[in-house]
Amino acid sequence: MLASSSNGSLPIVFMFSGQGSQSYHMAKDMMQDIPEFQETMQQIDALIQASGRPSLLEKLYDPAVNAREPFNDIRYSHPAIFMVEYALATALRENGIEPDIVVGASLGEVAAAAVAGVLPLESALQLVIQQGEFLYQASIPGTLIAVLAEPEMQQRCDILRQHSEVAAINLHNNFLLAVTEANIPLVESRLKQSGETFLRLPVSIPFHSSAIEPLQQQSTVLLNQYTYSSPNITLHSCATSLPVTRFDSQHLWQVFRQPINLNQTVSHLENSGNYRYIDVGPNGTFSNLIKYNQAYSGKSEIFPILSPFGKDLQNWETLLFTFDYA
Repeated sequence: MLASSSNGSLPIVFMFSGQGSQSYHMAKDMMQDIPEFQETMQQIDALIQASGRPSLLEKLYDPAVNAREPFNDIRYSHPAIFMVEYALATALRENGIEPDIVVGASLGEVAAAAVAGVLPLESALQLVIQQGEFLYQASIPGTLIAVLAEPEMQQRCDILRQHSEVAAINLHNNFLLAVTEANIPLVESRLKQSGETFLRLPVSIPFHSSAIEPLQQQSTVLLNQYTYSSPNITLHSCATSLPVTRFDSQHLWQVFRQPINLNQTVSHLENSGNYRYIDVGPNGTFSNLIKYNQAYSGKSEIFPILSPFGKDLQNWETLLFTFDYA
């Protein structure tokens, strides 16, 4: 089976997204029908239960919960995103598809780091669980709001400049606002008045903003509990838009604090060549964002897998077929 650029294909890039990409029942069809995925999901759930916590699989796939209900309890959503992304990357590798590059955004960088050998699975999972509990206890209520407009409009609008911060730049005309709870009505009202298309994400914390800066010291203590190895796969961070040369607690804090810049990260990649991008995020958002990046030449290939539209198995089979017979 075609595996990587060493076999003469385009370099393969695994893309890992973070908070806001999750939902109840995500990857349900993969869980039911893809043994390699199911096995890793069960392995991770066993590790979670061995640490004295309840089954995350039971929470994620609870039949009594509607898939459209916001999945925003960070104690569960944090490890659930990691679990799904790591299991999907593992399933790809077990089918012979090895990444030449991994790209992580926010929480997704922990999953990318685990795949790249920076942390063993058990340590990466424990870090994610501890961070989720830590953020839940810290109780900094707020949200992230996706806005379909140029990021510069946040600075041009007094209300947005004063009551929100840019948390991520996904495209030249697609960005995220971090907003504390008290300012959500004001910010959303202003966006409505200006006719902007926007969507509140299933997130209950204003990530990547000054609101979380008071947590730096405690967060660094938590992150310093772990030993980090150098990546054995090239790891690009959406916090710096560059390959990571030193992965440590200081870098991870910047990953969680600094704005995400997927737009610039993809632009840097596209300006250096063409790739096969595989989106291993829970909702396939990155695959669309790559396609509409201004630097995208159309010569790279983009493969979504998970989707909120029930095409997971179809996307999976298409990907495997393409890599088999390319």
